[in-house]
Amino acid sequence: MKQIEDKQKAIKYLRDDVYCTLDVSTIAKIGLFALKTIPKDIDPIKPYEEYGWLILHDSDAESIHPNVRHKFSERMFSPRNTKIFILDFCDYLSQYINHSTANPNVKPAETPSGIITTRVVDEGEELLLDFREMREYLEKNFNWKCDLPPGINGINK
Repeated sequence: MKQIEDKQKAIKYLRDDVYCTLDVSTIAKIGLFALKTIPKDIDPIKPYEEYGWLILHDSDAESIHPNVRHKFSERMFSPRNTKIFILDFCDYLSQYINHSTANPNVKPAETPSGIITTRVVDEGEELLLDFREMREYLEKNFNWKCDLPPGINGINK
C-alpha cells in the first residue's frame, strides 16, 4: 500500500466527505450509521479516489470531525502525536444499508455510491432505504426486471 501524497486533499475528504460507519443495527444486525450530521442531498458514501496510507500529525487532524478521526484511528496503531488513516474506496458500504418503508432517509441517485440523502440525517442515525424505490429506479434506468416471489424482503410491489 502506498502513502497518499496530497495530504491537504485527503484532509479535505476526511473533513467534508466522510459521513458513515458500520455499527450494530436493530434491523439486520449490522447497518450503516451517520458519524456526524449529514446534510440533505449528499452522497453519504462518496469514495476517495485512491487507496493508501495517510499519516498526519495530531495538529493536522484537528479539523476532522472527532468521530471520523476515531473511526479511522481506532483500527490503527498510531505513534505519539500522529494519526494514521487508511483511505479506501468505500464501495462495499452501501450493501449494509437496511430497508425501511416507514422512515427511509436515502434514495437511489446518480452518484458514485448510487444514493443521496432525502433529508438531514442526525449523528448516530442509521441510513435506511426503501428497497422498493431502488427496484423501481433499477427497472426505470437500467431496464432491470426482478421477479421475486411475493413478500421477499418486502420489496415486491
